[in-house]
Amino acid sequence: MTYETDLNSYDKRSLHSRNAIRDAFVELVLTERYDDIKVSDIITRSGVARSTFYQHFVSKDAILANSLLPPMSRLASAVLVEADLKPIEDILLHFWDKRSFCRLILQGRAGKAVSECLTELLTENITKQIENQQAKLLIQVELLAIQISEAQLALLRTWLSGKAQTKAETLACAIKNTSAAMLSSLLINES
Repeated sequence: MTYETDLNSYDKRSLHSRNAIRDAFVELVLTERYDDIKVSDIITRSGVARSTFYQHFVSKDAILANSLLPPMSRLASAVLVEADLKPIEDILLHFWDKRSFCRLILQGRAGKAVSECLTELLTENITKQIENQQAKLLIQVELLAIQISEAQLALLRTWLSGKAQTKAETLACAIKNTSAAMLSSLLINES
C-alpha cells in the first residue's frame, strides 16, 4: 500500500465518520428536543468512538453550525449586489419541504446557532460589499449583520409557520430587496 493509497482510505474513513455523526445528529434532532441531545447520544447513534467524534466536531452546536453553512450562505448572499435570486429561492423551497425540521432548528438554542451562523456569513459579505463600493457604514458591520440576520429569520420563521403565505420566489425577492436596502441605507460614501 502506498502512502497516497493510505491517505485516500483515511479520507474515505474520515468522511464516512463525519457523515455518520451528522446523520445521527439529524435523526436525534427530529426525535428529541435540541437542548436534550447530548454528545454521548450522537456518539452512540453514529457508532463512532468518542475520540473520532472530537476529531470532527467540538460540540453538537458545531455540528449544527457546520450543517448550516451551505443553506445560510445562500441567505447571506442577499446583501451582495451580484446575488442571484434563484439560489435563495431554491434554499427556501428546500426549507419548505423540510419545514417541520426547520421550524425546530429555528427556535431555542438551535435557533441561536442558526442566527450566529447567518450573522457571521453576513458580516463577511457586508464587509466584501462595502470594500467593493469603497464606502463606510454608519454602524459597525456586526450590528448591521445582526439586524439583517434577524430580519431574514423573522420572515423565514413566519413563512414556515404558515402564518403568512407567499411563493418562495416572492419571499426570495423580499429577502434580497430588504437585505440590500438595509445595507444601502447605512452606507456612507467615502468620496
